[in-house]
Amino acid sequence: MKTDLAAGSVGGIAAIPDGLAAAVMAGVNPIHGIYASIVGRIAGGLSTSSALMCVTTTGAISITIADAMGGIPEERQAGALALLVLIAGLVQLAMGVLRLGFLIRFVSNTVTTGFLAGVAVNIVLSQLGELAGYQSSAASQLARIYDLATHLGQIQPQTLLVGSLTIVVVVALQHTRLASLAMMLGLALAALATHLLGLEGVRLVADAYAIPASLPLPILPDLAFLPDVTLTAVAVGIVGLLQGAGISQRYPNPNGRYPDISVDFRGQGVANLACALLRGLPVGGSIGQTALLVDAGARSRWATLISGVVTALSILLLAPLVEALPMAAVAGLLVVVGARAVPVEQIRVIWKSGWINAAVMALTFAGTLIVPMEQAVVLGVLVTFVLQIGRAANRLELLQLIPRDYGLFEERPAPNRLASRSITMLLPNGSLFFAGSRVLEAQLPDPEDSELPVVMLLLRGRKEVGSTFIGVVDRYAEKLQARGGKLVLVGASDRVLDQLRRTGVLVRLHRENVYPATNLVAEALRNAYADAEDWLAAHEPRDKDTKPASSDGQSPNNETPGS
Repeated sequence: MKTDLAAGSVGGIAAIPDGLAAAVMAGVNPIHGIYASIVGRIAGGLSTSSALMCVTTTGAISITIADAMGGIPEERQAGALALLVLIAGLVQLAMGVLRLGFLIRFVSNTVTTGFLAGVAVNIVLSQLGELAGYQSSAASQLARIYDLATHLGQIQPQTLLVGSLTIVVVVALQHTRLASLAMMLGLALAALATHLLGLEGVRLVADAYAIPASLPLPILPDLAFLPDVTLTAVAVGIVGLLQGAGISQRYPNPNGRYPDISVDFRGQGVANLACALLRGLPVGGSIGQTALLVDAGARSRWATLISGVVTALSILLLAPLVEALPMAAVAGLLVVVGARAVPVEQIRVIWKSGWINAAVMALTFAGTLIVPMEQAVVLGVLVTFVLQIGRAANRLELLQLIPRDYGLFEERPAPNRLASRSITMLLPNGSLFFAGSRVLEAQLPDPEDSELPVVMLLLRGRKEVGSTFIGVVDRYAEKLQARGGKLVLVGASDRVLDQLRRTGVLVRLHRENVYPATNLVAEALRNAYADAEDWLAAHEPRDKDTKPASSDGQSPNNETPGS
């Protein structure tokens, strides 16, 4: 408990500049970020499966909502923000209740890395104007950077000095014992220098926002902004879950077990619902703040809860000091945060893993810079699923199994054509859904010049199949039957058998040519092969008394597969 108290105290103090910076990045009053640091940590700490996860503001979430909040009048931002956070919380809560945590497995690391790299660069770029004391009226991020680059003469040296001082102090302290307080000390020294040196023209937090020395009061969401914030809210929900899943997989609980990702989804949803009610920014699992607490000695969820309480006490006592902070210092702090968030090592690995991965990462990265962040999130999700489906389909490989001695099989690529009066065993290796079935159809051996070909298609382990695959099977069986042969399905599950029956394909295949899977591995294969041999023997010319050959033209050595 003592180590949790110490870690929570450090985390609670560090939460003030963290929440302040997140709100500035989002384009809203800094108090919303500080309130989120209080409410998110307490509500999340009580409801997540992960005992060490710190649910609080994150740079990725803040930059995602910046465009949406930027177009809303300041006096109405609180109600619109509450609506956005409410929807994000409901999305996360629904995914947790429906136990959809497994979906995270399908999000490509390539896409995630490109997105997070784009978010990090966006954080840096979004603060350059404030850092230099130049306020651009351009609409997009890149346009504002261009505007700044063409008006370098209007940069305010005093403002740039304050921001640069913050960057130097934070970076210098990162590798010392004061690393956990680097952000706080950087802001404090910058504020001290501004006031002691009498630097004129440096904009303070008080010049832009009022910071009340009070705890948050409840607020109702402004439903008038529903069309404006819904897409952004859904994107925020997804971004928060992606970041939270990284923590769930990285930090096991004190009992050694890894957290339940779906319960963590639900916990983050609960935290966002609480933030919506109490004027907070949207929150999610923060890798940086979680690491800070763990490094400071956190051993249980008490550390996160204590950090929320310490943040609440701090804002009651330090609100006037927060107002005295230079905005350029906050901007300098965010530049450091953004630079540290660039996943350099992951980028290097992906870049060297092949041009397709590099291109997907670059596309996602460019999307975060060119289009609004919420659209970039949707683009990243779509790219992930298209990539997943495409890879699954293109990786399908059709193998031929040739029986050898002692019940063993030799694997070969499937032949292009079928031999007459032969048994060809085929094993599809890969997904048979969507385009995978089309790839399978293109790889099936051509029966055109053969007589009495028997093809055995092994389906063991396939719990169900899609309509595309059923159509492929129906057409191929018809081709084989036209040459006097037949298609045999081996190891069909009860579900697959039911699908074939309900679609009418089972009748055209003939029920005796479909062998259900059994609890004994290779039993269905052995029975199907023996029956196929008998079937070919019954169709052999009367002057021949030989065993049917396997499709490689060799005898199966009088051994039945699987025997």
